Amino acid sequence: MVNTDAVSSNRKEADVVNWKKGMVVVSALVAGLFLLLSALGMVAAAPAQSGASRPVKKALKPFDFEKTRRLIADWAVRKRFPDELTIAYYYTYSKMVLDGRVPEAVEKRIVRFVRACKRPDGGFASDPRYAAFSTVKDTYYAYRVLRLLKRLDAVNWSDTAAFLRSRMTPDGGFTNRAGDKGSTLVSTSWAVQVLAGLHALPKEKRSIMVGYIEGFRGRDGGFSMLKGRPSSPRATWLAVRALAALHALDPKTRQGVVAYLKTTRYSGLIKGKKYRTRPYVEELYHLLDAMALCGAVDQVGREEILHFLYRLYIPINGGFGPTPGLGTTPPSTFFALKSLALLELLPDPEAPPAHR
Repeated sequence: MVNTDAVSSNRKEADVVNWKKGMVVVSALVAGLFLLLSALGMVAAAPAQSGASRPVKKALKPFDFEKTRRLIADWAVRKRFPDELTIAYYYTYSKMVLDGRVPEAVEKRIVRFVRACKRPDGGFASDPRYAAFSTVKDTYYAYRVLRLLKRLDAVNWSDTAAFLRSRMTPDGGFTNRAGDKGSTLVSTSWAVQVLAGLHALPKEKRSIMVGYIEGFRGRDGGFSMLKGRPSSPRATWLAVRALAALHALDPKTRQGVVAYLKTTRYSGLIKGKKYRTRPYVEELYHLLDAMALCGAVDQVGREEILHFLYRLYIPINGGFGPTPGLGTTPPSTFFALKSLALLELLPDPEAPPAHR
């Protein structure tokens, strides 16, 4: 499926590719050596019993987070940092999950960048130089990074709420930007989450929004990106996030979501099955976050999940690749660190204070 939520501009794709060029081959070779050493027992193995609680130090032993810290610090010294709003969020979370804070100078730089991304219609564009229009996606990431930094006071959100509400369609969904022909589950989830955070949801339209989201539910209890298509962890995560924001994540829905997610490859519960496609850490994050929202993250197979994260780790620089054999990227490093936090192996800076 191709839509404006999922497709980046050619300029941004080229920038990211150039950033990673020269790293992928070396990282892949090191990752392969790491796997070989693991198989020979020369690297610490994954914890022994799926689902059981484990000492944090033992589970995290294969990761050298000092290298990870240096890698993340290097992101912020780039001349064009943070490049776009998604990178600003990935950096902020990754820095805070390991160190608890962002350096003051870097925080000020990020806040200035977010402010510069705001457009006259109240929405946010991905970057202040090249992106000419606001999108729901970029507004979502602007909100998330400022909330994480506890700097929501840095911008006026009243016109942002108006921008988001203007993207609502008669069916209860939301479009990503002006000119889009139809609503999507992706844009709807992003818009609903931000409106809920701003206490600006149109309450009189709550039922139609809930009905729109539930229209993507499959018979297996999961949700799909297109109605009638197979369920996926990402679509299920988007739906769960939105329903939770609408206070519509009822026990029956949670039960169905958990049952579906436990049948997927990312649950850590499916062993011995071969797949034609590669596994990606982003989908693992989607599953774990959805399971956490349903109060069921303790039902995943931790041993298999940690083994997958070990395979993604790049010892040469401390980052994580998007799939085994590929080099480090900021998004994949964020997804891996967030996954470890959802497994309660790292302190989650986005969790309520009582759960940190």
